[in-house]
Formats: sequence, structure tokens, C-alpha cells
Amino acid sequence: MKLLRVREGIIGSIVAGMVMAMVAMAYTLVTQGDLLAPVKQMAAIFFGSADGSLLAIVVGLMLHMMASVIFGIAFVLVGRVLVGGADWPLSEAGLWPVAIGAMAFILVEWVIAAFVVLPAIDRPLLPTFASIGGLVAHAMYGLVLAGWLVWRAEPATVHVHSGSHQHNLA
Repeated sequence: MKLLRVREGIIGSIVAGMVMAMVAMAYTLVTQGDLLAPVKQMAAIFFGSADGSLLAIVVGLMLHMMASVIFGIAFVLVGRVLVGGADWPLSEAGLWPVAIGAMAFILVEWVIAAFVVLPAIDRPLLPTFASIGGLVAHAMYGLVLAGWLVWRAEPATVHVHSGSHQHNLA
């Protein structure tokens, strides 16, 4: 069994955050006619509206990726606590139990953010975040994060056949 490190939560959450952003951007392109609406809306917390300036777009992207990383780290740490240590047997659990856990974790965050946090601090983000597109984007984040973590937790074993003996190299 291989240790699951917080580093894998960080890397996996960056990948998952990019997939989540693509889903959210595709959704807003179809529903709002604006590919960049999610990042503009995220930046509204600092700019007061869904400003389309380059600075607002960069700030929105940075906020999104920082939040993605924070929730990826949190998922790894919560998983460690629930399972009982850093030696989290993800490779033994398999993808679907971990994916269900990751999607449940991030969907709890979605509910809290959509109905408690965002109405108080970033109302312009609600049309995207608290929509079916936002829900699907968050579920995809959980699925991709789980896939990354399970893949990275797999022990690296190579079977080498030499003569009549088999050797496992890890």
C-alpha cells in the first residue's frame, strides 16, 4: 500500500478544477452566451459585478483554482481522519467508493456555498453556481479528484519474468 500524500490532493484538485471549469464554462456558453461568465462572476466578490476586464478574469481564475486546491487538500485530510491515518487504502477501495465519497464531499460544499455563503458574499455567481450546470461541474470535480487519487495511490508494481522466476519490483 502506498501513502496518500497531500501533494496528490493538490495535483489532483488542480486537474479536477480545470475539468470543473470547462464544464461550468460550457454550461454558461449555452445558457448565458458567455464562455467566461463563471470566472467573471467569481471575481465579482472583489469587483462588485461580473466585470469582464482581463484583471477580473485572472482574479476569477485564481480564486477558482485556489478554492479547488483547498477542497482537494480538505478531502484528503478528511479521508485520512475517517480511515485512520495517512495510509489510506485507496487502491484497495477502488474508484467508485472513493468517487462517491469525493462527490458527496464536494456536493456538501456546493449546498453550503449555494445556499449560505454565496448569497451573502457573491450574488453574481449564483446563476451559474447554484444551477444544474454548477451541480454537474461540482460532481465532475469529485469524480476527477477521486480518479486521480485512486490512480496515484496504486502501488507501482512491475512484474519481471526471468527464467523460471517471477520478481515483483516496486
